[in-house]
Amino acid sequence: MASQDRTFSGLLQNNGARILAILGMLFSVASALAQAPSQAPPPPREEKVAPIAAGGKWQEFDSKDPMTDVHRARFQLEGDNPLRDSERNPQINIFCENGNYLFAHFVPGVRVRPNRPGFWGQPQVEVRVRADSHLDNHGWNRQGGFLSMDKDSVRRLLAAGIYKIELPGPGSPDNIATFSPPGLNLGQFDHACHLKPKR
Repeated sequence: MASQDRTFSGLLQNNGARILAILGMLFSVASALAQAPSQAPPPPREEKVAPIAAGGKWQEFDSKDPMTDVHRARFQLEGDNPLRDSERNPQINIFCENGNYLFAHFVPGVRVRPNRPGFWGQPQVEVRVRADSHLDNHGWNRQGGFLSMDKDSVRRLLAAGIYKIELPGPGSPDNIATFSPPGLNLGQFDHACHLKPKR
């Protein structure tokens, strides 16, 4: 009987250790998922507002949340040329809230297929970006009809005289979006977004 008790006790200890190990693994996975960087949220709903000239080809759209009084600003820069199979020019939109930068979107105006997974498996499009003489490749998350730009690319945009975004696939130069960022009123932008240009 004592031998059976020891066997049963050993079985409980072994199974208990397995159960604890499985629970520990599940907890680790749940923690990792909880800490995964969220993708940039969709643009906040914006009431129909008249654009404010922001210098050069830039426009600012301001709104105020009627419930929370949160002040939102969106700076829009329209591209110089349409991309392949599109009749409208691409856009870059920079979103700010209560004087702080939130995120930026590149709206190509054409369907773009993801060509790589991000760190967390999210669909990304690898683009080539030129800011004056600086060339870089970036993986931007694709979310519906736009790509989420990284902050470094936005800061370089603010300081650039020439800014180009090349999408993957054949058809160059038809897959290169060209922008003319000079002329932005940096004081006006800094007041709304508090983001400094980077050369």
